[in-house]
Amino acid sequence: MAIVSSHSADGSKAEIDAEIGRTIALVEDLTKVLDDENRLLASGGHTSLLDHISRKTALAVQLETAMAGFHDGSLPVDMASENLRETLVQSTQMLSMAMRENVVRLKAAIDVSSWRVNAVMSALREQAEIENSYSADGRIGTAPRGPAAMGRVA
Repeated sequence: MAIVSSHSADGSKAEIDAEIGRTIALVEDLTKVLDDENRLLASGGHTSLLDHISRKTALAVQLETAMAGFHDGSLPVDMASENLRETLVQSTQMLSMAMRENVVRLKAAIDVSSWRVNAVMSALREQAEIENSYSADGRIGTAPRGPAAMGRVA
């Protein structure tokens, strides 16, 4: 849903209400995407985030455009119906909570990924040290490996 604000401060109440309604829908859509992403992160499903990221980015850009009208005065929120203003405030509060949770969960996922990468790198370094070490007979990397080496002492 693309929102292009073309309202001036003298726009009709109906136009303003319609624009506020579209903005509320954007806020709610973004909140749903974040909630879905948070559930996915909570379950450890980090590989499926690409769809969420592109959708989240698109909605955030649209929301930023819509909100610009509030900040520059081209969309006078105070002229909207009270019910819509209250709904907008409530939906932005819900979005804010979802965003805070998303930041926490994304940071945790990054920390877990970093831990995994470090564990793999450590294992690779250890393996490289074993393969490049000298054995009792002075040969490099001659430690027995595989099923045939089971039970033998290097």
